[in-house]
Amino acid sequence: MAQPMCAFAWASGGGDERSRHNVSMNVTVSVALISAGAALFGSALTALSSAWLTSRQLRHQRGLAQDQRLHDRSSQQRQHRREAYEQFLAQVDAAYRLLDQAWQSAPFTDHPNWEAGFVARRVMDETYVRVQLEGPAEVAASAAAVVKSVGKEFRLVERTAVEHESGDLSPAELDSVGRSAAVKARFATTEDFILVARSTLNGELGG
Repeated sequence: MAQPMCAFAWASGGGDERSRHNVSMNVTVSVALISAGAALFGSALTALSSAWLTSRQLRHQRGLAQDQRLHDRSSQQRQHRREAYEQFLAQVDAAYRLLDQAWQSAPFTDHPNWEAGFVARRVMDETYVRVQLEGPAEVAASAAAVVKSVGKEFRLVERTAVEHESGDLSPAELDSVGRSAAVKARFATTEDFILVARSTLNGELGG
């Protein structure tokens, strides 16, 4: 009877050993799974953080690039406008010089630059067109006033000379009042253009 009991005891002891072994393996596997899961979660979190930072940096860089493009475009536009305004004023000044000569010529019809006035006005009109293209509207309107004033003065001095072409007096002597008014109009329209153009180039006017 003792042997069966020993056999049973041995069998029972072997089962406990296997059970403890299985539990130990289950714990090991669980720990390994938890560790692997934690590592994967950490990797995923790191990847997400890295992706977020990269996206933020890219957005910042795109913003800087866009700001730079806007700045470059604004600077280029300002430079083009400055050139257009300067060329226009140069041709206006050339027209004023011819007008001064015409007013003082006696008789006007013998003035050697009789045709030069038409050429000067044509060139001035060409530079005025560029001012219109470059804008803004406020500057173009001021330039139009200058062109209108110059044309009006040319017609005035021509009419004065033609009406008295047989005399020896200059148009300025024949119509001093008209000349004075014309010169005042020069200063008024030119000064207005310069003020508006300067405000535009300084960024005080939009457009």
